[in-house]
Amino acid sequence: MKSKLLTFFCFFSLVTCGAADLVGNLNSWLIYSGNHVLSEKISIHSVVNIRKSIKLNQSQAELYRLGINFHQNTKTILSGGVDYIKSYSSRISLLSKENLTRGIWETLQFKEQLGCIELVHRYRLEQLWSKESGSSENSYRNKLRYMILGKVSLNNSLKVVGFNELFLQFGHDSFGKVFDQNRAGLLIAYKIRKMEVQLGYLNQFISGNESHHFINNNTLVLGIDYSI
Repeated sequence: MKSKLLTFFCFFSLVTCGAADLVGNLNSWLIYSGNHVLSEKISIHSVVNIRKSIKLNQSQAELYRLGINFHQNTKTILSGGVDYIKSYSSRISLLSKENLTRGIWETLQFKEQLGCIELVHRYRLEQLWSKESGSSENSYRNKLRYMILGKVSLNNSLKVVGFNELFLQFGHDSFGKVFDQNRAGLLIAYKIRKMEVQLGYLNQFISGNESHHFINNNTLVLGIDYSI
């Protein structure tokens, strides 16, 4: 049990040690996540994620996701789907032009109980095609993501959620950079019938355009998770 708790709370901090050029930003993410049950084994998964500056006056990105979940049992879910991502030119994103990304993803997720903590492990593989606005050429990358998430219920309606997710990349246009980013966050979640409202903090540590350049985003997160 102690080794699993150590794994949960130690979140890849060694990555930050070599950061020679670090840019910090304050951002806000608005997230809708929906799971719509079709049968005992199948559900539809949807996400809308709007990313802006903390004052909501500068757009960073928009993500739209649609997928299908196959519930193998109460603990294991296999998923697949598509992404559409529009990233805006800004100091936050370090993009000189708007960028459009279309992606396909596959996910394996399973959960376990560790004392009072419900642990969720998620493994995701993504195939991403991106191009700058006005360009006809696509770049291609693969991303491998691993997330560990822990939930602790305070009562029937309120819970604390902590998570960490590591992103690695490979492929023709990854230019030999394996580390892409790391996300760690802490949320308070309040359940109202079939809807859960989440509010909290997310740290996003991203590898920039140059090998010595990193971005550290501190982000306020407001999310709605709806299941029917």
